[in-house]
Amino acid sequence: MKRAIWLSALAFVLAFAVILAWKIGPELTRPKYIDPAFRMLSPLELASIPTATHFDFPLGNENGAMAYNAQRFTENKHLGDDLNGIGGENSDLGDPIYAIADGRDVSWIWDVDFEPLIPGLTRLVATGDRAAELALRFKYGGLDAAAIDVLPSLEAALDRGLELTPPGGELVVLPTYTAMLALRRIVGDRGFVRPYWESAA
Repeated sequence: MKRAIWLSALAFVLAFAVILAWKIGPELTRPKYIDPAFRMLSPLELASIPTATHFDFPLGNENGAMAYNAQRFTENKHLGDDLNGIGGENSDLGDPIYAIADGRDVSWIWDVDFEPLIPGLTRLVATGDRAAELALRFKYGGLDAAAIDVLPSLEAALDRGLELTPPGGELVVLPTYTAMLALRRIVGDRGFVRPYWESAA
């Protein structure tokens, strides 16, 4: 009787080991290659990744046209932008998604409501990679073309803005986030402001 119990227990353990090996064996013998998209980067690798300077609208054509934001972030408690092709609903299903950050998309310039600013402007110095598009947007918004300077260089634009500002006057700068960082660096290099990490301390 004892021998039968031992044999049954041994058969159970062997059967369990075989089933376990059959179920998890493929996982244990899987190649150790990990797709780079899912690999965790080291802190040094993370620090050496270049910062993107611009982001394109990811749908429509490669210049960001033929798409729109159907529901903006936080609208109706929506936790993201709902981007659609101009046909609405799922008309963009299967369309390519562009994930590039080279600043070719200028649709954001036309989405911004600049018109309330125009009555208070005497001059506009448009600068950066999209200076010409920004100048065109203000011209369509009603600002006289003669009041617009187009200077793609941030330093040259800053110099022109300071030149146009009368003594005791105020130069108002309205940069995008990435332009703000570059402009702050220029102004800091000229000694007008301390680096932001020193100002915050």
